Amino acid sequence: MKIIESIQITRYENGCTLKKEDNVIAEYSLAISVNGIAAADILCTPSSLRELIIGFLFCKGIIQTKNDVKEILIEEGKRIANVLLVPGAPADGLSNIQQPSHDFTVSTAYILKQANLFYGKSALFMATGAIHSCCLCDERDILYFEEDISRHNAVDKVIGRALSDSVSFDSTFLITSGRIPSDMMVKIIRCGIPIIVSRSAPTDAAAAMAKEHGVTLAGFARGGCMNIYSGEWRLK
Repeated sequence: MKIIESIQITRYENGCTLKKEDNVIAEYSLAISVNGIAAADILCTPSSLRELIIGFLFCKGIIQTKNDVKEILIEEGKRIANVLLVPGAPADGLSNIQQPSHDFTVSTAYILKQANLFYGKSALFMATGAIHSCCLCDERDILYFEEDISRHNAVDKVIGRALSDSVSFDSTFLITSGRIPSDMMVKIIRCGIPIIVSRSAPTDAAAAMAKEHGVTLAGFARGGCMNIYSGEWRLK
């Protein structure tokens, strides 16, 4: 499936207009059902769809591990995904609350280094200007990088990839290009990710949740600066 489409536009510049081709990001609607029951309709970028589904189901508390998923059948042309869970999988939306590791610490300089590398990594943003990015890092490098028209989907894709590879979140931190509201903080808490960093800002509810659950939260991470809203003891 195409991620970028080319369309005809009229460009206005300095009193003049001209016709030209412009790149826009593809929008894809995916209907997800779980065990035959409609679960969600997601507007997304048509990439890493399996990882998006796994991350979405985990962050909603529908599964606890990748092993709860027996089968994912994606019909790209019909824009539907049918998920079959193994017998006894949670499917209650209440599971997956993880305690973030209190042993994991990292330097502010390293976080800012990875954040600045991350901001320049999105070729899709450079091509279209209409994309959000997310990455998961450990103490050595960026582990996973994903993009989507939705910042929530980008996070779900990264989480889905990590779950698919059985990666532990204990010694990781997540960087996102978008703001951090409370529903995104829920995803971080479910995974037990110790640190979340954004180029943008959190909401008051997200900051309160971060403090309550022991998550290190930082925003406006740009250049050599960032604001730390909670859990500063993890940052050396």
